[in-house]
Amino acid sequence: MKTKEIDILDILIILAKHKKFIFWTTFIVSIAAVVFSLVTPEIWTSTATILPYQSESKNIQLSSILGGIGSSILGGGQENCIELITIMHSRYFSENVINKFNLIEYFKIKETDSLKSIDTALIYLKDIVSIYLNDESGTISISIKTNNKKLSADIANYYIDEVDFVNRKIRINKSRRNREFIEKRVQEIEMEIDSLMVKLNTFQNENNIIHIEEQTKSVIQLYTELISEKTKIEIQLEFHEFSSNKNPQIAKDLLDRKGIIERKIESIEQSSNILNPAYQMSLDDISEMSIEYAKIEMQSKIKEKVYEFLVPEYEAAKIEEIRNLPSIEIIDKAYPAGFRTSPKRAKMCLIAIIIGMLFSSLIVIIKSSLTENQLKKADHLRSLLFKKY
Repeated sequence: MKTKEIDILDILIILAKHKKFIFWTTFIVSIAAVVFSLVTPEIWTSTATILPYQSESKNIQLSSILGGIGSSILGGGQENCIELITIMHSRYFSENVINKFNLIEYFKIKETDSLKSIDTALIYLKDIVSIYLNDESGTISISIKTNNKKLSADIANYYIDEVDFVNRKIRINKSRRNREFIEKRVQEIEMEIDSLMVKLNTFQNENNIIHIEEQTKSVIQLYTELISEKTKIEIQLEFHEFSSNKNPQIAKDLLDRKGIIERKIESIEQSSNILNPAYQMSLDDISEMSIEYAKIEMQSKIKEKVYEFLVPEYEAAKIEEIRNLPSIEIIDKAYPAGFRTSPKRAKMCLIAIIIGMLFSSLIVIIKSSLTENQLKKADHLRSLLFKKY
């Protein structure tokens, strides 16, 4: 079978022969595109841009351990921006938008079940709202597309106002929980310090202790002086024994003094209260009392250090709780759009003209390239397809 070759000139001749068909086909398609663009609702887009404020609460040490009073909600980091975007995508936030602007009516939802209506509206809301993060600048843009330019601007501005309100509410709630936690710990530490002070006071009264270190030092000093004095007397007695001029009275005085000193030494060593002052400690009790006293005093000092750490944190948490500063900076408010987003009528008409010309040209070229026999077969196929039964 011979095939019919068609060159460019043949194609141009074919197109010229069927120029009326191509013209009218293109014309009809263009008119259809114009009509479609006219009946298609106009869509207007308004965009607002915000920037989260840098957190000022990062200097609170305990708040960073507790998850941050404001560092996770505020700040210019990507994590903070993502949290703000999460708030705006939340169901609570979206339902507020739907109820505020009566979007169930705008979306022409006819559901009688209120739960189905709100769920359907939430799905449609995602189609008109675009929230995206600019990684370079750290800003968040909220774009709203509706068939009413003022409505688009109003919804976009409501988003930035409402997210600031919700963000502050979350921050204050976190601050309150942190303040309550720190306040509880401060109260517990205060009670523990008071308990230790009572315990320390009781220990001092029961053991006749004023200051363990000073009393220990005084006991050791007294004991040392007595031993030293006793040694001196013994030396004097020994010297007196070897002396050629012995005096019984002197020897008696030295022995009496030695006896007095030995009794004092014995009273200190045996913790006798007969010769000791009211707050005199014995050497046997010094070690044991020192350990017990040191334990109580150490626990008290530890609690005092913890208390010193918690009090500034508590004051900072109270200040943070009552703060109600803006959490975002509005870079651009949304305004009614001057140009519609869609439909792009000129673009649609141009595309329709191109498609009409290509489609009609393709038809005439295919039809002209078929042989007479092929045309008969095509007619027969057409008759079979559209045969009436």
